[in-house]
Amino acid sequence: MPKRGDGERSLDVLRGARVCASLAEALQGTVYALAVSARRRELAYVSADARAAAQALLAAAQEGEVAIVFGTEMSGLTNEEILQCRAAAHIPADPGYSSLNLAAAVQVLAYEARVRHWARKRCPRRLRPARTRMWRISMPILSKACSRAAF
Repeated sequence: MPKRGDGERSLDVLRGARVCASLAEALQGTVYALAVSARRRELAYVSADARAAAQALLAAAQEGEVAIVFGTEMSGLTNEEILQCRAAAHIPADPGYSSLNLAAAVQVLAYEARVRHWARKRCPRRLRPARTRMWRISMPILSKACSRAAF
């Protein structure tokens, strides 16, 4: 078991994850949900780029729980799933190959949100990177959680 401060909080997040039967159920209790899609659609929403979307997400997080919604790698989000969210976002990319794999898309949105968060709080002077030992401990737990969720 990792000692306190060595990434243990990420294990708590994984252990606290819940599996829901539907997107509507997963979004219950959120004040803001952001749909992320590689494809531009003709919907009621204007799709913001990842940086602007992260800023809006953090502003909404001041009011309550927020969600970032991604689709599967195979087909992405449906229009119906996007319309269950309050806003839509895309990650600017080469038009010839505009789709990122899911892990990369999650990383981009998480990075943009973290950068916006640091900008509000002033970036900490010293950040400690995750240790290899913590990766080795965390990855089997993450893999198990993804398998349970049929991801």
